[in-house]
Amino acid sequence: MDFPYILTKLVSVHDLTNVVQVCQRLHSVGMRVLYGSISLVDTVILDARGNPDTLTTTSQCCATVVRRPLLANIVFQLRIELKASSDQIDWKLPRSVIAPIGTILRQLPNLAQLELCVLGTSLAEILSGCPFSLNSFSCDTCDPRPLHDFLVSQPELSELHLIGPTQPVGSFFLNHRYGQKLRKASGTLDVVASIVPGRPIEEIRIVDAFLNTEMIRTRINRLTTSRSTIKIFRIVTVICQASMIEVIAEHLPKIEVLGLHVLAPSDRHIPYVNLLDSIAPVVKMLPRLERLDACGTDEYEHAHWLEHLAKERRLLELWSSISTKLAYVKFPTGAEWARRNETWTHVHVTPNMYHIEYLNAFIE
Repeated sequence: MDFPYILTKLVSVHDLTNVVQVCQRLHSVGMRVLYGSISLVDTVILDARGNPDTLTTTSQCCATVVRRPLLANIVFQLRIELKASSDQIDWKLPRSVIAPIGTILRQLPNLAQLELCVLGTSLAEILSGCPFSLNSFSCDTCDPRPLHDFLVSQPELSELHLIGPTQPVGSFFLNHRYGQKLRKASGTLDVVASIVPGRPIEEIRIVDAFLNTEMIRTRINRLTTSRSTIKIFRIVTVICQASMIEVIAEHLPKIEVLGLHVLAPSDRHIPYVNLLDSIAPVVKMLPRLERLDACGTDEYEHAHWLEHLAKERRLLELWSSISTKLAYVKFPTGAEWARRNETWTHVHVTPNMYHIEYLNAFIE
């Protein structure tokens, strides 16, 4: 006697209907959980001659969304990252290889967040004819010019992040009528300075290896023309100068979160830490500053913290005497401090910090 027969004999039609409805709802919820956000990491396969040949994972995903349109309708977030299978990355991916990316995008009408890390692929080509209206768009390019028509077609966009290995370009023109809902912008100084004017930008992240004080000084006026108050300002660069931060603080005094991420080589770690000695004037110039993120390179964040622990405490006390708002600081050592009831305590530290502190106390 098979299971369906037993089920119809022992379960009433009413109860069976309820079970079916519950299963359908569970299936719908499960599909949204499993496929609402998709992340594809694909390696570019080379042919016998060493030329790009195929994207296996992307092609499989493409076939699935084409075959199952109901599945495509529930994808709200998509990330595609391509990795080179060899050190040779100076080739351009031919149209036949990248075609599945464009096909996937044209099947996702409800996509809201899109991140593309596609090794310099022609973005204009794969983004043409897409039916979605994005809230957030990120891609690995420093040249937004080929994206002009695409950005014009995205009126709901609130986050735009243009960061990548391509050669930085100068200013980028996007008519002020477009991008009127942008709140967050990331990219080189020139690109961000081109996006901010006339738009309600509240958060800026500048990723620019060649940043210096003069560059900031000559472009800062454009950064002050946002229709909203800029509350979050982050910098990712190789060398960070105190004078550069002072220019920013002078012209954008309502910053609440200041992020300094220096991608310095190891021989510049100590000068970077010493930079913090000279930013007390910046803290004073930012009366609303609540959070200071001063991050070093990954190698540095878990090293040399002990020799700087006393300095960190001195800096915290100095900044506390200047600012009543500052409540959170992350140092290049990786140590994170929070101020509660006028007392600074660790909220997160490097993995072995407590163990080392305990050993030091035991030895003493």
